[in-house]
Amino acid sequence: MFGGSRIGTKKQRLHAWIDEADEELLFKAQGSYTVGAIYDIQVTRPNTDRLVRHGQPKYAGGRANTKLHERVAARHRAAEAELGLLARQRAAKKDDPVEAAIEHLVTLSRLVPASQRTAFLAYVMARLSRSWLV
Repeated sequence: MFGGSRIGTKKQRLHAWIDEADEELLFKAQGSYTVGAIYDIQVTRPNTDRLVRHGQPKYAGGRANTKLHERVAARHRAAEAELGLLARQRAAKKDDPVEAAIEHLVTLSRLVPASQRTAFLAYVMARLSRSWLV
């Protein structure tokens, strides 16, 4: 059964599939499916750490029982709302030159050895404050 969207550890959209044992299996989001509908999906477990989905799920007919459908639909709506918010936040950062500059400084600061980060911050602050005096 298709369980809807979930949010991965890297804040990306995943699709949840619920197996016969009521276990939630997460895969990269591909395609469009109806939450709570029953699909045939081919999955293998090449090792114990991960699952691999093969081909496209095929609608098998029917729906999950009401209680299960309500549970997965609520989780799907919550995930979609959070994913929408994350997308809006990313778009706002792209449009904001101050955020872009700060993100660039964050990236640069990760390249500086930990023992020198305070000096790097002092340098950035000195450069900023010097511009106010001009």
